[in-house]
Amino acid sequence: MNSILETKLGFDSRGCGENLKELLTIKDIASDNTNMISWNISKGRNVDDKDVEGNEIFRSTHWQEEMLKEVKLGIFKAPYCDFWHYQLNAVFRNKVQNDQTNSIYVGTKEGINLKKLKKQPNEWQLYLLKEWNKMFHHLADKHGWIKVELWW
Repeated sequence: MNSILETKLGFDSRGCGENLKELLTIKDIASDNTNMISWNISKGRNVDDKDVEGNEIFRSTHWQEEMLKEVKLGIFKAPYCDFWHYQLNAVFRNKVQNDQTNSIYVGTKEGINLKKLKKQPNEWQLYLLKEWNKMFHHLADKHGWIKVELWW
């Protein structure tokens, strides 16, 4: 299903494609410490360095804003934002395991009912959820669920 969506959209939803960069917010990129560590190391900083206001790397809104600008300009590689990992925690009926049958929520013809999601989406996740809905709602039952077989 992901491959079908990615072919339609023209980018990899597992790597924050160019189309998703504009939807990123400071909250998105700062939520993963790996992004802040990698970016600060690229600037020659250590993890225990503080910004001009005395904030640690992970709490520096100044550095987060600077990093977001560089991500959107393509100077710093887009942060980790894997839609599959969001889906694992938000839209599967049961805990996901290899080699199993499960159900994934894609919504109905009327759209996505956010109350059915286990984890609320941010902007780029909601964008992809809506694309999933457009492409797959016709396969879902009347409550928006599709039974799927998973293996990797």
